[in-house]
Amino acid sequence: MKVAFYAPLKSPNHPTPSGDRTLARQLMSCLSDFCEEVTLASECRSLEKRGDEQRQKQLIDSAETETARLLETYQNQGQTPDIWFTYHLYYKAPDLIGPSVSKALNIPYVAAEASRAPKRATGPWQLFHKKAEAAIDHASIIFHLTKRDRECLELVRPEHQRLVHLPPFIEPPDVPSSHGLKDKTIRLITIAMMRSGDKMASYTILANTLTELANHNWILDIIGDGPSSDEVHQLFKPFSSRVKFLGKIEDINQKNAHLSSSDIFIWPGINEAFGLVYLEAQALGLPVIALDTAGVPEVVSEGETGLLADPLKPAQMAQNLNRLMEDNALRSQLSRRATTHIQSQHTKEKATAILRESLEHLKS
Repeated sequence: MKVAFYAPLKSPNHPTPSGDRTLARQLMSCLSDFCEEVTLASECRSLEKRGDEQRQKQLIDSAETETARLLETYQNQGQTPDIWFTYHLYYKAPDLIGPSVSKALNIPYVAAEASRAPKRATGPWQLFHKKAEAAIDHASIIFHLTKRDRECLELVRPEHQRLVHLPPFIEPPDVPSSHGLKDKTIRLITIAMMRSGDKMASYTILANTLTELANHNWILDIIGDGPSSDEVHQLFKPFSSRVKFLGKIEDINQKNAHLSSSDIFIWPGINEAFGLVYLEAQALGLPVIALDTAGVPEVVSEGETGLLADPLKPAQMAQNLNRLMEDNALRSQLSRRATTHIQSQHTKEKATAILRESLEHLKS
């Protein structure tokens, strides 16, 4: 089985680290475990964040040129893929290439993390919304990572289309943890990009949470960087040396080393689709403090692997954090369950099995 892989939102080769880039790379790795060949079909990015219709038209024109190039390449080389696989498409980043290529080559079109947004049928993203809907309608299989996405996909699912649940996943690291508060200092850690919008809102809630802590001996490591780094640094200035900024860390082993030596992972997660960082933290036995919002509960089990606060009452995060810092037994219990949760529900091995069964069935 030869697979042409495409990520219109963010190529797996993009220089800026993110959950999207990580999952795109992991999907390619999963597919490579059982497919004869997995190639990145295109680096073209269709993301248009401002609702600029003229820019959307330009991206559509560029995609048509890229489509023609790909078809010529496939036909000249005589190496037509068996399946086209697109990761993460929605109204701001539709797949403008895959559907046309799959139709021209008469091969199945498959998508993962495809989201419908009916309210965008009119307005500044109307053109891109139409393109996204057409691509989603064309898919033979859609792998949905959250229940929230499935609900909307199921409402208007074409008869020919199968929806398959693919839980967000990671490859659990083989890194020993060193939790235990040997010096009675509670080590908090967060990992997130520093940019405006939801990320900055989460950083603000995190800073507010720290001001409400009881008399605990704690430190916080922050891994991340971005255009809003100055604003983030300013937010945490009142905490002085208690907060340490580690910057952008791309090396997975180095990042895991920081996680494994921490005690609690904390990140509000406003409008997170799910958040791979929650999986990475839990895999290393860190209980999670976050908000019960968007896709966070898809990967963090309330009362089992973490404590989730009401998003309408973000001050509850501080209450939950105080509780977890004071209750060593609870913290140890959540830590053990977090590791088990990842090993049983969110591994690369499990994801590969789901992909293999679904795609082989498609080709049979």
